[in-house]
Amino acid sequence: MPAIDLTRLDRQISALTDSFGEPQAFRRSLHELLSSYHLYARKVSKENMRKSFMRHYELPPQVVRQVELGLKPAVLQRPEESLALIDALWEDEYYESRDLAAFMLGQLPLEYTPAAENRITTWLSQPLDRALQAAVLEKAPSSLRSQAKEQWEALLGKLLDSNSFHLQQSGLLALDYDLPARPLSSFVSIYKLLRPFFKQHDPRILSALQDIVGHLARRNPSETIYFLKQVLAESDTHAIEHIMRRYLPFFTPKDAESLREAIGNHARRKLE
Repeated sequence: MPAIDLTRLDRQISALTDSFGEPQAFRRSLHELLSSYHLYARKVSKENMRKSFMRHYELPPQVVRQVELGLKPAVLQRPEESLALIDALWEDEYYESRDLAAFMLGQLPLEYTPAAENRITTWLSQPLDRALQAAVLEKAPSSLRSQAKEQWEALLGKLLDSNSFHLQQSGLLALDYDLPARPLSSFVSIYKLLRPFFKQHDPRILSALQDIVGHLARRNPSETIYFLKQVLAESDTHAIEHIMRRYLPFFTPKDAESLREAIGNHARRKLE
C-alpha cells in the first residue's frame, strides 16, 4: 500500500471545510476526497472485508481519522451549521458519510445535547447494519459519555426501556461498549437493568446479552454468578437453563460448577 501524502490530505480537508456551510457542496467534496484514496485494486479477503453492507470506499484507515481530526474544530466553532451538515450526511447512501455524521454529532458542544439525543434515538430506531449501528453507538454519544454522564445514563435507560426492538438492542450494545470503563460500583444497577431481558427469546437480544454477561463475568465473577442464580430462581421456564449454559465458559471451573449445579436444581424443580 502506498504511503499517504499527509500534506496533500490536509490541503484537501482544508478545502472541505470551505464548504462547511453548504451541505450538498460538502457532500460532493467529501466524495471527491474519499474516491481519490479509494483502493480500486485492493483484494477483498476475510481479514479486510467490511462488515457493513452499505456502499462504501476501500480506504487506508488513516484517511478517515485525519478527516475527523481536521473537521473537529469546525464542529465546535460552527454547531448550527454542523447540525445541518450532519443531517445531510446521514441521508447519504455511503457508510463513510453516515459514519462521519455520527462522529460530528459526538463533537457538538454540550448545549446541543437535546439535538444530539434526538438524532441518536432517531437513527437507532431505523434498521441499521451492525457496522453502522456500532459506529453510531461508539461515536455519536462521545461528548455525552465523557462530559455529561447523567444525561448519557438517562438516554441509555430510555433505550433499554423502549418498546422498540431496535432501541432495546442498541441499548444493550451501548452498555456492552461502556462496560470496560465502568466502575464496579455501577454493576448493581447494571444487573437491575439486565434482569427483564432474560425473559426474551429473540436471538439478537440474547446475543447482545451474552456479550454483556461475558464482560461482567471477567470484571466481577462472584457477583455475576450470584446475579445469574437469582435470575434462575425467578424463572419458571426451562428455556432459562439453555441460556445459562451458554455462560459457563465465562467462569473458572469452580464458579462454572456452581452455576451448573444451580441449573440442574432448577431443571429438577420444574420436573416435580
